[in-house]
Amino acid sequence: MSRIRPSVLILAVAFATLWGCDKMSLVSPTGSTITLTINKTSVPINGTAEVTAAVIESAGTPVQNGTVVTFTSSFGVIEPLEARTNGGTARVTFTGTQSGVAKIGAFSGGAKTAADLEVKVGTAGAETLRVRAEPPNVPQAGGSSQIIVTVNDVSGGPLPNAPVLFTTDNGSVSPGTSTTDANGEARTTLTTSRTSKVTATVGAKTGDVTVSVVNAPAVTVTGPATATAGLTANFTITPTVPAGGAPIRDVIVNWGDGSAPRNLGPITGATTVSHAYERADSYTVTATATDQIGQQGTGSFSVNVTRVLPTIGITCPTATQNTGVPGSYTVTPPPTSTFPIQNVTVDFGDGTTRNLGQITGPTGFTKTYTTDGGFSVTAVVTDTAGQRGSSSCSVIVTTSKPTVSLSNTSPITANSSEGFTVTATPSGSGSPIASVTVTRSDTGAIVYTGSGSGSFTTTTGASGTTFTLNASATDASGATGTTSFVVNVP
Repeated sequence: MSRIRPSVLILAVAFATLWGCDKMSLVSPTGSTITLTINKTSVPINGTAEVTAAVIESAGTPVQNGTVVTFTSSFGVIEPLEARTNGGTARVTFTGTQSGVAKIGAFSGGAKTAADLEVKVGTAGAETLRVRAEPPNVPQAGGSSQIIVTVNDVSGGPLPNAPVLFTTDNGSVSPGTSTTDANGEARTTLTTSRTSKVTATVGAKTGDVTVSVVNAPAVTVTGPATATAGLTANFTITPTVPAGGAPIRDVIVNWGDGSAPRNLGPITGATTVSHAYERADSYTVTATATDQIGQQGTGSFSVNVTRVLPTIGITCPTATQNTGVPGSYTVTPPPTSTFPIQNVTVDFGDGTTRNLGQITGPTGFTKTYTTDGGFSVTAVVTDTAGQRGSSSCSVIVTTSKPTVSLSNTSPITANSSEGFTVTATPSGSGSPIASVTVTRSDTGAIVYTGSGSGSFTTTTGASGTTFTLNASATDASGATGTTSFVVNVP
């Protein structure tokens, strides 16, 4: 058994002792004091503040550089949790993760802070709330106003990332909750038709604003029940401002006949205005009073303007008209008219029109349709007073197609080659035949093809056989006519 010399053992123990001391953290000596300061007394959620610990020995001198200080917090994140002093101070960063008052402490060895440092986070940092409405009022019929709250912390700076709860005693707010932006502002929209108080709540702090309803002005229109076209009629316009309402900015009268409206300006009492209608019809005179905040009230009055309207007659073809084939039409103005005829136009119902001008008697013309269907043809007469009369007739248009027929040239017998004739006739449009084809239904074979009428043969088959010959004729316009011929072999 080998023996260890005493000198070697002593050296090993000394080395182990020195190595262990190098690994131990340096902490403040007994009697030291720790004082905490922070560069911000409040932070938003996820906001940061720098925490500084000043460590002083009992002799009043800073502790040795590298002294480890451990920091604690009731919530939030401290990075790093342990920091080493430099010149007697150690610094860490606090991040607020939720609303509330975080309590921060520190210790080193036997020394610790006498009292925790408090920092307000999120809504707990709200000190003042200023609430405003844009606009501060809504119309009588209801409307919206944007509610804006500005949240400041204890230092007077904006408090971002703070949740705000909005409530109202009337109407509705949307959204009900919002978060302040970098300027400390949060917004919601009030929709209401009544005077409403909106309250904003941030933590324990509240603020409110009242949005008022301003009643709209009223206006009445009176005048004659009937009037004559071309002559002036008088109407009385009377605006009224409700109690607490805004003054009238202007009153605009719309005559209902497409003419330019008339602006009466800021009238305050009954005002008579006149207007001449050019055409007979029923019109609604509408007055709109607008106050200085943009609210409007309307009043209306109906007047019946009389005059004999011009008349016109029109006749269409009585028979069905084919596409591509002209049809005859006649327009007949009245023998006498209250006002001379200025113009007659015809709308054919297919997107085309014709202007006949100042006709004085029956006027005939033709029209060729390019598509089939039912069409309403309308003649519109306008007199020199601008009045209009109309009359309509209907026409049915079918597509012009060539006709084709099949016939056998001899009696049909079994097991024989029988002769047939195909006859193609152009349609009324005059488009020439371009192609004629005949096929058998039982075999699908083409038994005839050509550019017009002709003859062909085909095998009949055994007694009792039945098949169909299908013929088609297509003209140069692409229109196709068809026919079938059933062959029964006796």
